[in-house]
Amino acid sequence: MLASAGLALLLVPGLAWLACSGGYLFSGISTFAIALVAVVVCTVVTTATAIVLRRRQKYFGWRTLFLEVAVLSFVAIGILSWLDTRQALQIFMAPSPVPKGLRVHQGRCVLFNSYVHFTGPADAIAALIESKGLVEVPAEPPPETSDYSAWGSRERMKDSWGWWQPATMSQPKFFFLSHPGQQWCEGWWVNEAKNEVYAFIAG
Repeated sequence: MLASAGLALLLVPGLAWLACSGGYLFSGISTFAIALVAVVVCTVVTTATAIVLRRRQKYFGWRTLFLEVAVLSFVAIGILSWLDTRQALQIFMAPSPVPKGLRVHQGRCVLFNSYVHFTGPADAIAALIESKGLVEVPAEPPPETSDYSAWGSRERMKDSWGWWQPATMSQPKFFFLSHPGQQWCEGWWVNEAKNEVYAFIAG
């Protein structure tokens, strides 16, 4: 059991990092949670396999253990990453379902904030913006008597960090929606020329 757990701890973090780099898994809390579950799955399954084979008086050596842990780590990270990313996308797309043809490039979940960079069909992105009720925010600051929350979010979220690079897009449009009763808001940077979106949800 300790051997399988140790091997899983060596393999799973690397696979989780690759999944994050490829856009298959959101970084942050999701990475830790998925890696932990994958390690537990690998440990339980390999331990059960070893017990069954030994009861049947069959050989279960280090090579078999390594191969089983490697395969289980790959499968567990793949399935759990897909499910977790799908769930995260559903939160961004609600109330609409996740459309076909969407490709996630990067994602991140940190406490009550989530970020995602994705591309997809132009008609699907337009339909999502309409169904969510997102409103375009102009680049010019509003009059002093107006609400600055949408424009303030626009200016704050155009700053680049890591893979979050909305300012690099050519003439992006910013769409915003506030949920005052639920104390959270969401915004989408949209580049219509490339069907590219940087979206965030802040709680």
